[in-house]
Amino acid sequence: MKVLTFPLLFALFSSGLNVVAHADDHQPDFDGRWKATMERDDGSERVIYLDLYRKGKDWAGSVTSRRLGRTPLKSAKWDPKKKVLDLQIERETDQGTLKIQVSAEPKGNKVLKASMDIQEGQFTLDFVWNRLGDPRGEWKVESESPDGSQSYPSTYKIERHEEGYKGVILYGDQKAEIKDIKWNEDKLVASFPLPLGEQTPTILLDLKFIKPDLLEGLWSAKDTDYEGGWSGKRVAPPILTGKWAVTAYTTERELKHELLISGKSGHYKANYSGELGVLPYRKISLKGDELVLELEFELEDGNTIAVRVNAKLTPGKLEGNWVVIDNEDYTGKWEAKQLAKALPKQDSKAYHGSWNLTAVDPDGNDVPFKAHVKAKGEKLSCILIFGDNEIKAEGLDLTAKGLKFHFELPVDGDLLSVHITCKAKGEKMEGTWEIPSEGLSGEFSGSKIVKKKEVKKKVEEL
Repeated sequence: MKVLTFPLLFALFSSGLNVVAHADDHQPDFDGRWKATMERDDGSERVIYLDLYRKGKDWAGSVTSRRLGRTPLKSAKWDPKKKVLDLQIERETDQGTLKIQVSAEPKGNKVLKASMDIQEGQFTLDFVWNRLGDPRGEWKVESESPDGSQSYPSTYKIERHEEGYKGVILYGDQKAEIKDIKWNEDKLVASFPLPLGEQTPTILLDLKFIKPDLLEGLWSAKDTDYEGGWSGKRVAPPILTGKWAVTAYTTERELKHELLISGKSGHYKANYSGELGVLPYRKISLKGDELVLELEFELEDGNTIAVRVNAKLTPGKLEGNWVVIDNEDYTGKWEAKQLAKALPKQDSKAYHGSWNLTAVDPDGNDVPFKAHVKAKGEKLSCILIFGDNEIKAEGLDLTAKGLKFHFELPVDGDLLSVHITCKAKGEKMEGTWEIPSEGLSGEFSGSKIVKKKEVKKKVEEL
């Protein structure tokens, strides 16, 4: 397969248009593994990996390369003014302490555009880190028997542990821990003892990512000839935020109310709405699939009471128990069902007009293009401008989640299908692009062009 870059695909040059910046200074999510690949003068590849995980308000992790080996980061801090991640690296060598500074600018959530300074300007290097997928999450697994006649279901739950990974396997009413998980780009290997009656064989996994949410490969039992097929699909994580219909059971009756949860991981907020009025929960925390809520309210006699809820989160459901914190004799069953959120369909008029847009390619380069969109009732049409090339968009579909369409791009005599998903809000637009046949994807954003005669004429021509 030919190696294609976004600028090559669209046969144009960057004109320096910037991606629309976010108005707040909240940190992007850098957690995970990143890979940079560069070509040396002799044609060989230089590869630098960056592993990051959250540590308090800052970040920790390591860089790994053939020359440096694995080197822990001395520091990793987000600069909200410059909107870059500053990395400090130090490594002892035979010639003394090697000091490296890296400034990494996020371009969307899949690309870090980096500038490396070695020994205070003695050597500099510009490159791009691309985010790699990782095995975290819950996986529904089917393991085949050695003769392929039977398939055994199980659930794997894998989580990040500082810079490594660990997990647990649930099979039947038993479970086993996986402490040795090694993952590198598209390969995952693991070994773990699996209690099976009177025997506890060591199971080895040799797996490959077929897709970001699909792992396939082989399992084998160490020191035996037993092996079989293994296939796992990642389960979409349940969503905590939104409105929940709650029922709390007492010995006398069922107490019903609504629970509204907003925010994001580590910063959730929750409110009770029911017989007591509208009250904020004094505590909400989610670790894995275990939710803890605490609500304090005043009784008719003026005394206050605090109730804790412990519940397990599954898609669309919360199930657990409530208990009075100072008197655990008062307790009962607690459950909630997530209420469907009705999303209003977007107005086609929100997309009408001409847009200056900038895509980010896998190398972190800004690639400008224009979109001329015409809305006629609910029907939309669109022409895309890449340099001197005009391409008509096909299959425009407007839903509550945004606008989707595709177009055929001629490259070296072939036609590549490019898929676009975007959403317009006021004068701003954000979206993603994908070329499935080449495994390429990225993001874009931009703003509406102030109407001028030539722009208006172009829209009318649609």
